Amino acid sequence: MYELPKRPAVDTRRLLLESEWPLKICAPMVRFSKLPFRMLVRKYGCDVTYTSMIMSDSFRASAAKRSHEFITCQDEKGPVITQFAANTVDDFVQASQLVVGYCDGVDLNCGCPQRWAMHDGYGASLLYSPRKIFEIVRQFNNQVQHESAFTISVKLRLLDNLSETIDLYRQIESCGVSFIGIHSRTHKMRSEPAEHDQLAEIVKSLQVPVIANGDCFNLNDYHKIADLTKAKGIMSARGLLENPALFAGYENTPLCCIEDFLTLCIKYGFNFVSFKKLFYWMIERNCSKSERLNILACQSMSQFMDYFKDNFNSDFGK
Repeated sequence: MYELPKRPAVDTRRLLLESEWPLKICAPMVRFSKLPFRMLVRKYGCDVTYTSMIMSDSFRASAAKRSHEFITCQDEKGPVITQFAANTVDDFVQASQLVVGYCDGVDLNCGCPQRWAMHDGYGASLLYSPRKIFEIVRQFNNQVQHESAFTISVKLRLLDNLSETIDLYRQIESCGVSFIGIHSRTHKMRSEPAEHDQLAEIVKSLQVPVIANGDCFNLNDYHKIADLTKAKGIMSARGLLENPALFAGYENTPLCCIEDFLTLCIKYGFNFVSFKKLFYWMIERNCSKSERLNILACQSMSQFMDYFKDNFNSDFGK
């Protein structure tokens, strides 16, 4: 299907179970979890990366969509998990079949709280149609040919009631998932603190490895969430967008990380509009508002590079 390298899968479940510390994980982020960003955060301490959330129906139907949404290379190390949004069994199963051999597992998004997703039966709306989740996982295990190291996981949110949440997760567990990712908020919650105390109860109630998601913005947060929840993995989203080097212990994005990101984007490509927004977040804590606005005003990568070389204390490209 692809002119991409095939490779044996790295067993993410086994890594989660056997690691002496919770794995450091980069969350799936629409528009941003592309190859250059995944390679960047791995260089700065991430153990596992996810692709952006990919719509399974268009992915299985369109070669152009596949070549745009899913790119890897020989230098990208695993585990890399491909996340699909799906509202039918066939869409998820057929999309998954297309990435076996090119990544290390697939993940069903049951956590996206956006209005369009809830309306169209994707993301967190699946929490209220649990039989569909069960059938998707079962049919993946029945129909998709893959080696044993290739994983099937589900990323979830909390329900309003803890006992109902645990009951749902136990049923998903029984369907044969390799591990579960849990964003410790309900789909209605936005900026409220993540409910990691509830997650601690959930972890004790499940047999499969659990990945904790929510409010990991620095290395101290990683340790606090790990100590409280006993999760096998700690996932960051917004924290890594603002500081891709957070798992390496940096409080703010260091210049070396920015230079590495530029190198990777030039080598592998990155949508320029998304690149500017991501770069803006990376420098937000260290640069003035006028400097950030000047970055946003750049109309091309060459214009951006000229501004960067003139205004940042960097030897990049020299």
